[in-house]
Amino acid sequence: MKNCTSQKETVINMTANNCNQFISVWLEVFKDHPEVKREMIKNIKGTAIECYDENINPIQSIHRDKK
Repeated sequence: MKNCTSQKETVINMTANNCNQFISVWLEVFKDHPEVKREMIKNIKGTAIECYDENINPIQSIHRDKK
C-alpha cells in the first residue's frame, strides 16, 4: 500500500509541476479531492496556501500583510 501512496504523490507532484498555467482547470478536475488540490497548491512556487479555504477553494476576499 505504501508504494501506491508513493506513486500517487509522484503523480500529484508531476501534475503540479506541469500545470502552472492551467491551475484553475486542475483545481476543477480535482474539485472533490481536496487532498490532491492541497498537494498541487503546495508544489506550485509562488502560490499562497492561505488564499484557499480548508477544502482548497479560493477565498473570495483576503487581506494579507505585505512583507
